[in-house]
Amino acid sequence: MRISRLSQGVAVFAAGLMLAACSGSQSSSPSNAGDDGAVDPAGVLKIGYTTYASQLDPHKETPPDRTFLHVIYDRLFALNSDWTVQPMLAESWEFSTDGLELTIKLRTDAEFHDGAPVNAEAVKFSLERGQTLTGSTVANLLSNISEVEVVDDSTVSLTLAEPDSALPNRLATMAGAVINPAIAETREIGLDPAGAGSGPYEVTEFKPSESATFKSVENHWQEGAGQLAELQIIGIPESQTRMAALQSGAVDVITIKQDQMVEAQALEDSGSHVLRMYDSPLHYALMLRSDRSEFANPEVRHALSYAIDREAISEQLLDGECTATAQPWPKGMIGHDDALDSVYEYDPEKAEQLLADAGLAGGFKFEAVVNTGLSPQQEIAQVVQTQLADVGVEMEIAPVQSTEATVQFRNNDRDAYLHVINGESDPSLTIANNLLGVYNLASGDAADKLRDLAVKGVDPALDAAARDANYREISSLFSDEQWYLPICFQPTMYLFPTDAVGDEDFSLAWTGMFDARFLARATAD
Repeated sequence: MRISRLSQGVAVFAAGLMLAACSGSQSSSPSNAGDDGAVDPAGVLKIGYTTYASQLDPHKETPPDRTFLHVIYDRLFALNSDWTVQPMLAESWEFSTDGLELTIKLRTDAEFHDGAPVNAEAVKFSLERGQTLTGSTVANLLSNISEVEVVDDSTVSLTLAEPDSALPNRLATMAGAVINPAIAETREIGLDPAGAGSGPYEVTEFKPSESATFKSVENHWQEGAGQLAELQIIGIPESQTRMAALQSGAVDVITIKQDQMVEAQALEDSGSHVLRMYDSPLHYALMLRSDRSEFANPEVRHALSYAIDREAISEQLLDGECTATAQPWPKGMIGHDDALDSVYEYDPEKAEQLLADAGLAGGFKFEAVVNTGLSPQQEIAQVVQTQLADVGVEMEIAPVQSTEATVQFRNNDRDAYLHVINGESDPSLTIANNLLGVYNLASGDAADKLRDLAVKGVDPALDAAARDANYREISSLFSDEQWYLPICFQPTMYLFPTDAVGDEDFSLAWTGMFDARFLARATAD
């Protein structure tokens, strides 16, 4: 048995936040083509993924949409497998001495799918659209940009309200997607993105909440990208259904979960597939609306945290492949504090006492949303339900369709959501996307303290040690508040065919989503 576990360099975060002029190229050459390095130009790859896209506008994206959007839209920046920031449409970038201006020099060979050039005007349009579009889900990531100036056709200057060394990280997400103004101004690109992007693939068929089919773009600027004749991404939330689709040949690649390791290893051993594991800051969590109902009392949130046996969930349900945690970022990432690892060790007696102190000796009842058919979230929810019942708390499980569950919780229509907190390249993004934006989980007076620390954390004047100390303070604040309840960090895992190219350095796989632009199939020997 040979399982390839590909660790990501969590210790290099500080290196990814470069404040001087930066340039380079994103790693792009597939690493496992045949002996002659050849890929099959007629290659077709069908990927069975855990969820599906409801729409294809990058500025209205929710986490389930991202995997589909990555191949359509290039971003200003990219993230390598070591989690460092690299240029994408940007060719180089430089912060001013005071950190209040970011100048970006664009590459000059990128084109949108309709042939229009990707230029500074398109960047200005895209950033301002992301800030102001009704329903934008990326506006919080762009809120620190007070002005976008077109310096010349290939240069933009961003004026910032506060110094922000992590802005390139944010512009490596869909907040930094560059959209064709001529297309976005004339039609709704969420359902028909033809011509809107500059990525290596364009959509040939889109079935919302089901699948998308893509064809490669001729002469895309990025070496090694778009080498498949056809790419298809199919949403298959149920784990065993994905496995059956792989074994029947209906799909070529699937994401797997920890409870499928025996089957996955058998396929690896048979020589038919390759199993890849990518260490990730992605973690399962019980997200709470901490500003209302019983959850508004921190003692209640503490009680729930003590009532969850994280080690048992990892060992008994997830084959020991999910690292138990009560912290928002993993060991090795800036801000992780080893001293906090044992704070919320399983202690049902303490949980009962805290509930009694909060006037809830008889327990209480709440409803938690879980994505329909999505494993192992459903199974984790059932175990958490049992563990909470042991201390008198009744958690009702409400299965809701994947994309709708995310929207309902984001829009404050639900009190709790058992799902995943997606892997991010920097703690500031976890804060922006979950605690102070999108899900807005932080509440109370402590949320104001978090905002102040979050601003301080991206100050370019901080050296690596000071930045780590700042995020450790945030970790301590999070531990005190438990705005959501982390359960365990899970690696992301995929089964690939043996002729897959680009799977060793599978772009963004560590986030829980992926960018399939560098996948290909090798020519037959």
